[in-house]
Amino acid sequence: MKTAADAAVLSFGSILEKSKALDGAVGSIDASMAEQREGGKQVLEALTRLRDITQQIEAGSGEMAAGNASMLSHISTLKGVTQAVVQNNQEILAGTKEINDSVGETTELASRNESHISDVREALDKFRL
Repeated sequence: MKTAADAAVLSFGSILEKSKALDGAVGSIDASMAEQREGGKQVLEALTRLRDITQQIEAGSGEMAAGNASMLSHISTLKGVTQAVVQNNQEILAGTKEINDSVGETTELASRNESHISDVREALDKFRL
């Protein structure tokens, strides 16, 4: 019996050694899984932050689009006002030219009138006694 008992003890010793090795492997697997869980958690947190940033960018781009539309509207208004100013300046220029032409004609007419008045005075002086 002693041999059977010794064989049983040796078998249990071998099982115990293999159990300890298995326990070490399970512990290593457990540590790896915990590390993987932590890494996955960090990836999920990073994805959440990325989603938040994407939403902020989306909101910002919407604001930019609204701002751009407002700017385009103001630019269009400014373009219309500028065209009106240019047209008014052209009308003022045309009016100024007409005034200058009229002043020139009036000056010429005044000069001819002065000449005629001088002629009339000379003729009148001939009739004076």
